[in-house]
Amino acid sequence: LLAYCEGLVVLSGCSLGIISKTIEQGDEAEAENILLKLKETFKEDFYSEIQTQNIGENQKVMEKLYALSKKNNIKCVITTDSHYPLKQDKKYHDAIKAISLKKKYGEAGFSDDCFYFMQDSDLDERINSSCQWMKELIDDFKKNTIEISEKCDFKIESVKEQDTLPKFIFEALDENDSIYLKDLLEEFDDWKSLALKNPKEFLLL
Repeated sequence: LLAYCEGLVVLSGCSLGIISKTIEQGDEAEAENILLKLKETFKEDFYSEIQTQNIGENQKVMEKLYALSKKNNIKCVITTDSHYPLKQDKKYHDAIKAISLKKKYGEAGFSDDCFYFMQDSDLDERINSSCQWMKELIDDFKKNTIEISEKCDFKIESVKEQDTLPKFIFEALDENDSIYLKDLLEEFDDWKSLALKNPKEFLLL
């Protein structure tokens, strides 16, 4: 990204991003160094990302990120960390998290409930209840978010060239396809055994 930065608009990331994690770990000097490096590279197209979620110490991290950004003349934007479209879809997200972490339903989802496409009214409600530090700043944050949308003029058009994805061609078989699938699995099994014996020569995904 640093080498091929032309035309990109970049945000600092969510609570799992390198800047927020560095602040959370107590190294604000290093977080500031990263901010400055990104600002130097992307200039006016780099923004700090402020979110309203309250998992762990996130709001304390957000306040510190805002302070560092203000000190270094980096604009902040408000974003919603959207993992699902509607508020009522949290139950599906909780189920997916439980499956992926091999836990029971109800033991894995996020402890906060704002990971959907929040509207202005949702944002205002959260700011009034649990993010009051940004109450006087939210209008500027929203303005900067709109600024990004106005910078984006990339158009997605239909591809003119033929589909470049590889085509998987089944060979003509005397027997049914399940035999062919069995052959493929056996071939993969042989390859996997070889890869495990020579891990430096293979990347097993």
